[in-house]
Amino acid sequence: MRLLANWAAPTAHASVLGGLWRWEERTLDSGRYHGYNDVVTTTMERVRRDQERRDAVQIIDTDLMVEGQAEDLWRVWTDVDRWAEWDPHEEEARLIDAFTVGGKGYAKPAGAPGGAFSLLEVARPYRWVSAAPLPGGGALIMQHTIEPVDSTRCRVRLRCTARGAMGLVVQLGWGTRMRADALKTLTALGVRAAAPLQR
Repeated sequence: MRLLANWAAPTAHASVLGGLWRWEERTLDSGRYHGYNDVVTTTMERVRRDQERRDAVQIIDTDLMVEGQAEDLWRVWTDVDRWAEWDPHEEEARLIDAFTVGGKGYAKPAGAPGGAFSLLEVARPYRWVSAAPLPGGGALIMQHTIEPVDSTRCRVRLRCTARGAMGLVVQLGWGTRMRADALKTLTALGVRAAAPLQR
């Protein structure tokens, strides 16, 4: 495969690798390049994502079957300002923006420093994902999932991974408290969603 920078004349280049093709015309030092750049961009994106997965350290992966409807569980779990009322893991929490992708909030967990988080994914009433920055450019990724099992029960799941240089520090440090509290959080979620005032 010849390097694009060495192409001295307009050349058409196409590849099926990458799925979505983008036609480009751009000027290089050695001339003008016409073609699809998906081979380079798609491959590099896959390499980056694979590296992120390898660097991720699992902190929590806990699930629990609870009584209740998905909408009731969603309503409680996404009411950030009231987390501290029922979640034994949260000492303080507030939503700064709307509960939508890109929205931000603040949380102070028990046994860990407080900090801001951002919403990466919101799929009502089944799943939402948040990210909190860690020192060194890493992030703490929290995945919250509600899976209906039948007409009266749902499986709720809390999964947390740490990315970046601080991953092992989190796992061996305040991650210990997070793992101990995860089942308590899910249990309290079910109780709160079933309370008459929450319906």
